[in-house]
Amino acid sequence: MEVQPPRSSFARQAFLVLLAVGSAAAVWGLLRRDPRSTEQVAAVEHAPRGWVARPRLVVNAERSVRFPDAGEEARLLPVIKAYLDSESEEAFEYRIHMLATLKSLETNGVGILADVENLKRLIYRARPFLPNFEKKNLPKEFKDAVVHVDTATDVLSVKGWGDLRFSMSLPKSYVVARDTKRLNAAPPYPMIVLLHDKDDYADEKTQRPRPGETAIARRYPRPSMSAVTDHWLVYAPVWPKGRWTEGEAVRKDRIHLPQIFRHVHVDFDRMVVEGGPEALLFAAAYPIYFAGVIVHGDTSDVPADIVGNLDNTSVYVVRTGDAVAPVVRTLTDGGHPAERLRSGPPSGLADWLKTVRRELPTRFRWVVKDKSAHRFAYWMNIDVLDDAVLVPTVEAEIVDNVIDIRTTGVR
Repeated sequence: MEVQPPRSSFARQAFLVLLAVGSAAAVWGLLRRDPRSTEQVAAVEHAPRGWVARPRLVVNAERSVRFPDAGEEARLLPVIKAYLDSESEEAFEYRIHMLATLKSLETNGVGILADVENLKRLIYRARPFLPNFEKKNLPKEFKDAVVHVDTATDVLSVKGWGDLRFSMSLPKSYVVARDTKRLNAAPPYPMIVLLHDKDDYADEKTQRPRPGETAIARRYPRPSMSAVTDHWLVYAPVWPKGRWTEGEAVRKDRIHLPQIFRHVHVDFDRMVVEGGPEALLFAAAYPIYFAGVIVHGDTSDVPADIVGNLDNTSVYVVRTGDAVAPVVRTLTDGGHPAERLRSGPPSGLADWLKTVRRELPTRFRWVVKDKSAHRFAYWMNIDVLDDAVLVPTVEAEIVDNVIDIRTTGVR
């Protein structure tokens, strides 16, 4: 098992943010090093079963580091933008340029990790975007794709743009910033990933032309839910009959997030997944994406053995009656933090959403039940499993720059 920065397209878009949190780059280097000193080998050989060596991160507290000033920011922006352009044929050269620029700044006492919030602001300002989802921007190979815009609701629907089929509710301010080519100057927009139901896909007789739009209209009717849709993107991917999972196995490729990230100005710290029990399964598999989950359905529940994967995820259970929903009982019995669990009517969603923000934890527990989807636990990639263990587990904690990792069934 290795602790290292993830290499997905999402991680590349937010590479500096993830490096900043928990000094992930330093952690990666330390844990990849071969600990061959006598003391370290002895510590491993006599440690309790399941524990790994405890590498220490040494911080030089005497060195003063400042964040880039306005002039240095202006120099950095085009360099970061080029680095983030993963589609470029010159990506390797841009990476070398990025490293050289950072090294040059370091000689002047400048460190990009000195102010994480300002670093995030720089990354969002520099993000390159692929063309907007508009008919005029259709690639030739997708010339038969359908792009529909409901001007009354600002809901965009796309079918046949590559593998993409979805609808998306756009705040009016987003539309203005997009059309005036000022997206990078605007703060990023939080996003709800709405998983439509089977009934949104088709009624008893016919398939609906735009299932995502049907789901958005049902969950976020205007004007009653404008407090949400005026500020949040609502992205509703479409999949036949709403089959987002195979049993309890999650299929991330059915929601196409990496493709959407390349086109849309998304706030990576404020994404929420919404739906029935399948939304809980997605949230438990990918808390690195989702800061929260909105759960519908009086019978929706989550398997008790993966409740720990949701410990750092905020949950809003939409209540339709007075009875306590099964998922509330399951989460409570499983030790889900009370401050991260709320139950209420749809009208309470707007206020709850204001509180939801992703935080990478310094302590977590993790279960690898879906051995395909449960391989990335926050800042830890899980590579090799013991096939003899039915449900591998991980407990990790960082205290005073020491990383403790206890595992069962994870090599």
